[in-house]
Amino acid sequence: MMNIDISIYKEMLEEFLKSANTFSRVSAEDKTELQEDFETIFETLDITKNSGIYSGGVVKTTPDLLAALKRVNSANDKKMCTESITMLRASIMDIESALYNAADSLEKLVISIRDA
Repeated sequence: MMNIDISIYKEMLEEFLKSANTFSRVSAEDKTELQEDFETIFETLDITKNSGIYSGGVVKTTPDLLAALKRVNSANDKKMCTESITMLRASIMDIESALYNAADSLEKLVISIRDA
C-alpha cells in the first residue's frame, strides 16, 4: 500500500505560519484556523487510518472497505460493488474536504497579508 509523505504539508504549514506571524493584521483566529485545517489534512491524508465509515452497523476502516470491494468484485456482486465504491468515495471525500478547508484558510491569509 502506498504511504503519503505528509512532511511537505508540515513544511508548508510552518512557512504559512511564519508568514502570518510576520504581518500583524493576520488575526490569531485565522492562524488557529489555518493550523487546525492542516492538522486535519495530516489526519486524513493517511487514508489507511480513516475509520469513520459506517457500514452495516459497523465502523469500517478504508482497508476494510477495500478488502470488501475486492471480495464483491470476485463474486460479481453488482449491488455490493456499488455500495463498497460509495463507501470508499466517502473516504476520499474526507481528504477533499480537508484540502478545500485549508485552501479557504490560505485565501484568508493571502487577503490578510495583502491588506496589511
